[in-house]
Amino acid sequence: MSANSQLFKFSNSQILFAVLVWSLLLLRFGYRFGTGDHVEYLPYVLYLGDHSLYPHDYYLQGLVEKIPNERSVVCVFLSLFKSHLETVCFILQFLTTVTLIVGLQKLGKAITQSSWVTRLAILINFFLLFNKGLGDVELYSDAVQGSSISVALIAFAFYYFFSNKFIRSTVLMSIASIIHPVEGLTVFMVLTATLFYFAFINQATSKKIFFQSVFIYVLTAGIFIAAFLFQKFDGTAIPNHELFFRIYHEFRHAHHYVFFYFPFIDKILF
Repeated sequence: MSANSQLFKFSNSQILFAVLVWSLLLLRFGYRFGTGDHVEYLPYVLYLGDHSLYPHDYYLQGLVEKIPNERSVVCVFLSLFKSHLETVCFILQFLTTVTLIVGLQKLGKAITQSSWVTRLAILINFFLLFNKGLGDVELYSDAVQGSSISVALIAFAFYYFFSNKFIRSTVLMSIASIIHPVEGLTVFMVLTATLFYFAFINQATSKKIFFQSVFIYVLTAGIFIAAFLFQKFDGTAIPNHELFFRIYHEFRHAHHYVFFYFPFIDKILF
């Protein structure tokens, strides 16, 4: 079997393990629909089908004034199934979780050469260390959202990167960045810096591959992110920058940014 076909091959054991872990995650942490981050996604999805909805919702109206935005890709996709949102969201949560766990298995196997060590690491991360990461950000989500779809693609982006398939890795990072700009762009910067080292310092790969990867990303996700940022910062309803910072970082996203909010045991485990 060729190397290319091996890259796309998933063993039955990998898929079965992924489904088993998904089932255990549901039993342990449950499943959410219509709460949490869904209050930012689902009203937007419904609005796309009926613009008369939520005329006085400050968040939603501010969001739809700036297209593209951080929610637009996922919400436009979900709006295609607005009559069956509960079913579609559950199926997506299943598919993204299984895809993530299969991708992590392939990545771990490529690094450790051991399926059992990889699966043990996945179980420890998803169960013993779940919700212990700093910033309240985890690989797994009990409710499908843009980040969970993006992370599932990024797992395979890492796998392809470690398999020296840099163009495939870049394509997946580009798609992940369009779905969730922060997730995809962060990984792109880390892996591109690593690829720069491989190409220009270590010389383990060609400079051509480096420039091809950057070129592909810039012409795809780069254009989207530039348009997104232009819309995002083209004027604001809060002209006072200090007030904006206090609302965004200290009130809205304090659980991501304020270090003192993180429990001491989480700092140690992290």
